[in-house]
Amino acid sequence: MKEKMEVYDTIRNEIISIQELQRNVWIYMYVLFCTLFILGLEWSNYLYLVSYVILIPFQCVINEYKWSISKMSTYIRIFFEENGELGWESLHVYPIYKEYYRNKSKSIRGIIRISGAVHLGFLSTFFYCWNILQKSYVNGSFNIGIIDLIWIVISIILFVVLIIINRDYYNNYDSELEDIFREYRDGREEKSKQ
Repeated sequence: MKEKMEVYDTIRNEIISIQELQRNVWIYMYVLFCTLFILGLEWSNYLYLVSYVILIPFQCVINEYKWSISKMSTYIRIFFEENGELGWESLHVYPIYKEYYRNKSKSIRGIIRISGAVHLGFLSTFFYCWNILQKSYVNGSFNIGIIDLIWIVISIILFVVLIIINRDYYNNYDSELEDIFREYRDGREEKSKQ
């Protein structure tokens, strides 16, 4: 039992460590984005688009951290908590807690957290397009060059890619992971009985 608790503590500590890493990645993403955004306001519209070089990879890293946390949490639920002794990770999938958390996520803080890098990407695309359109509006009509039009389309494509990547963050893999881990656990138990 002591060895089992040591494994449990190790996995819980790893989850806590990854959560801290995830928070740091969020902070770095915001700092770098704000730097590029402010420079874009001062120097060049293209820096708005360069921000996607920050947003897309950082959102992918954040997604990977969430996947790792989900995987470890599910492992704990299946291998340590199903017998009823422990229950911290099981709380997170308890229907009443999930409803509470869903309602809590409707605050401004929750909306920003849920949107991930999407709201930052929206700002980049909006300001880039706005500045290009503003500069190309001459004598009551738009005079947009083909290069600017191509960059506007690229900006919109990058924004859509960011939305798709962010949606992956909220895919619920828990039930799939639970099935995999239960099958794995049951297979190990069968082998040990032979």
